[in-house]
Amino acid sequence: MVLRQVVYAYNNGLFSGTSAKVFSPSEATTRQMIWMVLARMDGKVPANMARPRRGLWKRAFLTAPTPTGTITRQQMAAILYRYAQYKGYDVSAGEDTKILSYEDALTISKYAIPALQWACGSSLI
Repeated sequence: MVLRQVVYAYNNGLFSGTSAKVFSPSEATTRQMIWMVLARMDGKVPANMARPRRGLWKRAFLTAPTPTGTITRQQMAAILYRYAQYKGYDVSAGEDTKILSYEDALTISKYAIPALQWACGSSLI
């Protein structure tokens, strides 16, 4: 199943390799990598991060101080939530998202609560 997903992402240009000959499917994902995937999904074709760093589009989705750092689940949810808002998708969360049922729910950052409610309510997480 994972191979099919990797092939789809690669064939559709969403992810590229980490080098000319290596895909790195088990490597941790960074904020920057996710931003590049969303940019490509949006029809933008940045060759690298140099030009997009100056753009407004990046600031809307990737405001973390370390874009090359690995991404947490709450950060990923927040980025996807903001992208969904940008695209005009329904991001309303249902009443019963169950995020408070997790033992570590009180450690969720305030900024990520609506995003995680949406992600859990939409069965993304």
